[in-house]
Amino acid sequence: MEKSIENIWENGFKNPKDLKVDKAFNYYEKKSNLLIEKLERTYQLDNKSLLPIAVVLGLGLSIYGHIILGLYVMGLLITLFFYNKKTLHSFEDIKISNSNYEYLVSYRNTIKRTIKSTTRVVGLIFPLLILPGYWLFYKNTAFHISFLGKLTNIQLFIMVFAAVIVFGFLFIFIYRVSTKVLYGNYMNQLDNMIKDLEALMSIK
Repeated sequence: MEKSIENIWENGFKNPKDLKVDKAFNYYEKKSNLLIEKLERTYQLDNKSLLPIAVVLGLGLSIYGHIILGLYVMGLLITLFFYNKKTLHSFEDIKISNSNYEYLVSYRNTIKRTIKSTTRVVGLIFPLLILPGYWLFYKNTAFHISFLGKLTNIQLFIMVFAAVIVFGFLFIFIYRVSTKVLYGNYMNQLDNMIKDLEALMSIK
């Protein structure tokens, strides 16, 4: 009986290799919690920054005589705020399983899906929504009367189509760069953490 207990103790619970691996898993669990908290704080601050920007732009345009345009731009930014807020709820739906590795992989996949969906919104929907803003800005101006007012319907359609493409690429570029600046370091840490956990699981 004593021998069997000693074997269990030496080969199981007191196995130095297992203890080191378990400690490493515990370390990465704490490290991943801190990383997720930093990511979530950055998401929240990034999204909340849209509200003061919306107010400043709305008031600024209104002061300069573009009241309707100011309200339109403010409405767009507030809509984007609620869209982002709804998107962020998808991270709360991630199931916290017994495996920290699976949770991190699910979290990373959710981030990638969010970036793809937001890229589509920024690259297609936003250019279409911003075009009315330009029309409101240039309406009844000398530019509108001397240039836009003389275009045929086909020429105007081509111009609008080209503008949507140009703005689409521009907004995607700006979004990708800002995402890289804000979240690039966190994403690299997340990738490295997942790789380290995969290496630990292969040992265990």
